[in-house]
Amino acid sequence: MCFFREYLSVPKKKRVAMYTTADDVLVELCFTDAKYTTAIHAGTLGEVKKHPGVSRCRREVEEYLLGKRKKFDVPFRFLWGTAFQKRVWKEMYKIGYGKTLSYEKLAEKAANSRSVRAVASAVSHNPMIFVLPCHRVIRKSGETGQYQGSPELKKTLLDRERHSK
Repeated sequence: MCFFREYLSVPKKKRVAMYTTADDVLVELCFTDAKYTTAIHAGTLGEVKKHPGVSRCRREVEEYLLGKRKKFDVPFRFLWGTAFQKRVWKEMYKIGYGKTLSYEKLAEKAANSRSVRAVASAVSHNPMIFVLPCHRVIRKSGETGQYQGSPELKKTLLDRERHSK
């Protein structure tokens, strides 16, 4: 299988890599310095080429970062992850722009209220940042908590969304 890669700079001096299929389906959107590297990002799942133009995914991410997009329409597909992780990611996708949800509430929606740690692990392995808005998942106390990009970037994204509803 062949994937197309594009890079994009995001706030707080971060960089993301986007991987799409030939038919422009998003399969991964990750920070280039992410703690968890997937097979695509590592280059072991298939051939990776530079995207020949500007993908729909890139346009939508840029629009989101400029505050012009509140929901992603780009088609996406999970190429990896357990059935449990995919359930968590699908529930995460439903968290609306400018809204937040605690790990506990996400656990209730995706599995059961006793699986908070497993849900937190699934959130931390999110294969499509921004599109599956893991930055909108917060601690029960209301604190923002950790984020792959950085806690500062998470706060920036949440503040931006709250002020541009």
